[in-house]
Amino acid sequence: MSPSLRSPRVWIATWLALGLFASAYLLVVYVTGGPIVCGAEAGCETVRASAWAFIGPVPRPLLGLAFYVTMLGLLLVRALTPWQERRLRWLMFFLAFVGLIESIHLFFVQWLSIKAFCLWCLVSGLATLGAFLAAIFDRTSLTESQRLADLRGYTAVFAALALIGAPGLFFLLR
Repeated sequence: MSPSLRSPRVWIATWLALGLFASAYLLVVYVTGGPIVCGAEAGCETVRASAWAFIGPVPRPLLGLAFYVTMLGLLLVRALTPWQERRLRWLMFFLAFVGLIESIHLFFVQWLSIKAFCLWCLVSGLATLGAFLAAIFDRTSLTESQRLADLRGYTAVFAALALIGAPGLFFLLR
């Protein structure tokens, strides 16, 4: 297994890319009002129509998108420079924990209050859980070769997101 695939930060990036995809898709359909491609239960429309879908005028998927982009940005900063490495690691862990708590909260809202599940919301929650679990194994003392391995891993993750995610969004939105 290549060194980049063993890196917790590359696994964090992979989970974040999955969450980014789910949030981007939901944001587009929330803003355009288009139909949501959902599982057999079709709970996505029920969740979107609920009072929990927006915080004021802000669609929740926008908050998810901001979370995933922020976390990916922090990963990139950590790979490019040792600047504030320890603080950035703890900030990422804290944000991953907050994201996990929010995801758990929204899972229970869907289950107990809305009584319907949005497949894309569950994917986003799973991505947040995966990022949090990988963040537990992250460390701060990175060598230059580890930073380069992380950058190679991030390149692979972003390439997969572009090559699979962009056509996937196009397919889902047509």
